[in-house]
Amino acid sequence: MSSKKGKKKGRTINPTSDSKLIATVENDITIPKYSDALKLGDPTITAKGEDKGLKLYDEVLRDGRIRSVFNKRLGKVTRREWVVRPGGERPVDIKAAEEIERILKGLPFDAICKSLLGAIMKGFAISEILWDRTEDGLIAPVGIKSHNPSRFVFDKDWNPRLLTQDDMKEGVQLPVRKFIVHRFDAEGNNAYGLGLGSTLFWHVLFKREGVAFWMKFMDKFAAPIPFARYPSGTPKPEQDALYNLLVNMVQRGAIIAPLGTEIEFLEATRAGDAGFESWCRYWDEQSAEVVLGGNLTTGAKGQGSRAASQTHADEADAIVDDDADQLSATLNDTLIRWICDANWSDAVPPTVWRPRPRNEAEEVELGRKRYWKQQSAIRVLEAVRLQGYEPENLEEWLGEALETPVVQAKLPLPAATPAKSGAEDASFAESSGPVDFLTDQLAELASDPTEDWLEQIRQKLSGASSFAEASKGLLELYPDLDIDPMGNVLGDAFALSELIGRSDVFDETGIYPAQPKGSKKKT
Repeated sequence: MSSKKGKKKGRTINPTSDSKLIATVENDITIPKYSDALKLGDPTITAKGEDKGLKLYDEVLRDGRIRSVFNKRLGKVTRREWVVRPGGERPVDIKAAEEIERILKGLPFDAICKSLLGAIMKGFAISEILWDRTEDGLIAPVGIKSHNPSRFVFDKDWNPRLLTQDDMKEGVQLPVRKFIVHRFDAEGNNAYGLGLGSTLFWHVLFKREGVAFWMKFMDKFAAPIPFARYPSGTPKPEQDALYNLLVNMVQRGAIIAPLGTEIEFLEATRAGDAGFESWCRYWDEQSAEVVLGGNLTTGAKGQGSRAASQTHADEADAIVDDDADQLSATLNDTLIRWICDANWSDAVPPTVWRPRPRNEAEEVELGRKRYWKQQSAIRVLEAVRLQGYEPENLEEWLGEALETPVVQAKLPLPAATPAKSGAEDASFAESSGPVDFLTDQLAELASDPTEDWLEQIRQKLSGASSFAEASKGLLELYPDLDIDPMGNVLGDAFALSELIGRSDVFDETGIYPAQPKGSKKKT
């Protein structure tokens, strides 16, 4: 049983004071504060190479498998077509979008994007813009150069500062709207981000340790070990000399020994690779999973099914979607906005995006599934109506089943049969033969009863408000339709056509039916 007593009154939000950040860099207990420059907080660098800094991850990229899968991830982003979308519908907004698109096409835009995507490995990437005035009077970047992120630190406002020979700790202040900073996984107050290198470093380390042991294993077991026996009491100098002979045999392939010396070769009896190859392959697959979200394309050996391949492809596409969207957000907040403000200050800045390309096969499959789903829903509706029921709100139900809003349709009424003109009447004389002549004559004689039927149907349908009512009305009308006029016309036509057909057969064969006595023969 609840009681109002003791309930705390909800705090009213104050837009003025609550618009400011409370958990700031100044009171962040997780960030060491030795200067105004924020310290790189990567735990891997802190543990294994604080003196190297981000250069530690250059060694990670020296691993062949990691470089391969990392380049594959970046390539999936830069191979997508990019589009510039206007920020508004005004002429100035459209003009700004068109001019900025032209400026970007004049730059190696994909290469610039690939450099900024290096943040995925190191946490952040930074590039410098070279501004100039173009021939048409616009202020635009004529070049964008990427820099080694190890040369930069950040202040408490996340502004980059350049480390120099004179200031290796806090760096020098940089001009605004000059440097583009793209960050990866920059959560909380971590201005440096956290790249995949922080995880992949350990994969490379463990893999290299396994390779070192693997080499020792092969050196030990690839060739037999020479083994010599000497008699008990052999002096130490002679033992050393025999050992040196064995060492020379391994290095040079041949030795000489005193008569009576016994030399044997010890063969490795252990089978297999002692797990070193599996160890290295394991870390390769783990690295591929970290970078691409799955290892089917890099670690599978024919055992992957089509469904598994599609699943991994979807995961990789989702990762690429995130990379493309994050990079586009960085460019829209920096480069695109800066160009727009410098040239069209009253325009809404456009945006640049790299949408996922259309998968036509997937769209066809989706359309097929949607069609069968809709057909199934219609069959259910028909079955329910046979039992005397239908959805309470038919339009809403059909809208959900067909995935589109539906409205009450107006029933199309049959058009009145137009009267034949004199030119159409003259067509009887121009018929190509007796069959055409009789067909046209039948159509003319049947027009009156046909028009009577259509008029009755038209009147019945005009009062129907739905297809269900129209169907019911036609069933009620059917017994009342007068079929005698049409039957008489068609009966005469069928009888005449039969007689004409018989006459044609008699004329072609020359055989006529027997005639009664006293009648005249046909000549």
